[in-house]
Amino acid sequence: VFVDLLIINISSFFAFQFNDLRGDRFSLYLILFLISLTAYITYIKTNQYRSIIKFINSTFLYYLALRILIISLIIYTTSNIFFFINFGFENYINFFIATLSLTSLYRFVFRDIMKSIINKNKKNKKLKRVVIYGSGEAGSQLFSSIKENSSYKVLCFIDDDPIKINRNLNGLDIFSFDYLILKRKQIDQVLFAIPSLEINERRRLFRKIRNLSLPILKIPTIEEITHNKILIQDMQSLDLEDILRRNIGSSDNTDIINTIKGKTVCVTGAGGSIGSELTKKILEFNPERIIIVDQSEFYLYKLLDDLNLLNRDNIQINSYLGNLTDKFFAKRPFDDFKVDIVFHAAAYKHVPLVEVNKLSGIFNNVFTTKILCEIANEKKISRFVLISSDKAVRPTNVMGATKRLSELIIQAFAEISNDTIFSMVRFGNVLGSSGSVIPKFLNQISLGGPITVTDPRIERFFMSISEASELLLHACALSKGGEVFLLDMGKPRKIVDLAYDLVAANGLKVKDSENPDGDIEVKFTGLRPGEKLYEELLIDNNSIETTNKFIYMAHEKHIPFDILSKKLQPLIQFIKSNDKKSVILLLSELVPEWQNTSEYSS
Repeated sequence: VFVDLLIINISSFFAFQFNDLRGDRFSLYLILFLISLTAYITYIKTNQYRSIIKFINSTFLYYLALRILIISLIIYTTSNIFFFINFGFENYINFFIATLSLTSLYRFVFRDIMKSIINKNKKNKKLKRVVIYGSGEAGSQLFSSIKENSSYKVLCFIDDDPIKINRNLNGLDIFSFDYLILKRKQIDQVLFAIPSLEINERRRLFRKIRNLSLPILKIPTIEEITHNKILIQDMQSLDLEDILRRNIGSSDNTDIINTIKGKTVCVTGAGGSIGSELTKKILEFNPERIIIVDQSEFYLYKLLDDLNLLNRDNIQINSYLGNLTDKFFAKRPFDDFKVDIVFHAAAYKHVPLVEVNKLSGIFNNVFTTKILCEIANEKKISRFVLISSDKAVRPTNVMGATKRLSELIIQAFAEISNDTIFSMVRFGNVLGSSGSVIPKFLNQISLGGPITVTDPRIERFFMSISEASELLLHACALSKGGEVFLLDMGKPRKIVDLAYDLVAANGLKVKDSENPDGDIEVKFTGLRPGEKLYEELLIDNNSIETTNKFIYMAHEKHIPFDILSKKLQPLIQFIKSNDKKSVILLLSELVPEWQNTSEYSS
């Protein structure tokens, strides 16, 4: 306050000069007192002293200019009315410029002195040397938000735009990608600040940066900032969806709207990864009611909580907690409401667990499907969609064999049903699902490693949960009855490459013979029982294109309903009597392509 008032008095002497008042000291002191009082009251009332000097910026300058303009207007009024002194217009301009310059200058100088003192204290700390990839608005905001951070030292900006290269932003040079190649050993992290970049281009850049063994962090997208209240400085690890996802979204969702809008839709296994995302997608297309079924109390509660936040149109949501192998429980949602569509996602999917709990896996996966198909046929439900797996194709494990038998059940019911359209959708792994390797890798990274991969040759198809859910709805709309829909999973990816990507995406480096000072080691443990090196989506190697370029269709050989029904009767009896050998042998008979390697294989 004292410095501000001193500046006001200095500026007044400089600007107004007061030649007519030199001999009248009382009037001179009085007008200086009134100018100081005017300035003091204006500064206090307009919150000038609430700003934290360490963080002042151009916004403070604009407010300061407005305050001084107000002071100038008050001086003009009082000098004319009370002192009959009419200072010239140029005097007020001089006063405005002098006051604004001196008041802001000393604050910015004081701010920089404070920062230099803080920076001196930082010199003993090891700062992360980072570069910001992207010199647009996001990059500039990111720099402004992290330059106060005691953990980072920003070296420069990187950009691919030739117009920006060799220019300057916020006092830092803008270089091309070649800078990363030349200085990669002097850089600790790359901060990715182009949130609007097209997916394929983002993937290409990530690959280029990862090949330099440089860890990457990203800033949130504009949607995340505006809708989820995430701050731009909340940098995140690059997730694999940023690298692997594709532009599968269709601008024309008429088929889904016509199928879902105004209908009652039931999702079994709704608390799981696919089930929960699918339910949220269904909510977007205004069904009359959504029925969610799961045997996990925790995941059902969590899904309900999420849906209530998203449910802006007050769509009816009903939840059922229980096990679908109990037919009395399974019928309850269908007795309570007239269900139009069923998405059957409930299943045990974790290959090693099902392999050591064969009877439980077979009983759950096969007979929930059979029970629900019987109910759907009896209640004349419009559509029934089984969510299957690529592991059902020439299965090498019990889980895959149960999914294939579930497919055969769907095909058998499609053959006899006149009222229900039975179909199934087959696809591979989804990123981040409970049975996926990604959560396992993330947990291993959080513990400091090592990441364990069974075999360096092992490959899998991958798709984001969001992609899979959207395509499931399109496939449901396309179904006529008995089809196997195959989702285009893109190219299969080596699991070990995903491990390397995930390490880089979390801002770390792989530890190996070439980089012994890295953070996370990757170890190979050998194939597990029933594990394939490669996955397939087709049994008969022939498929038909549909109107959606990411969905294919196949009609595969199946077992007639009468024969299959007779075979399933003894299967459940063998399970109840714990006759493992008979169960496995009968399952092998029903799914002859199953490569059964258990002790009961013959």
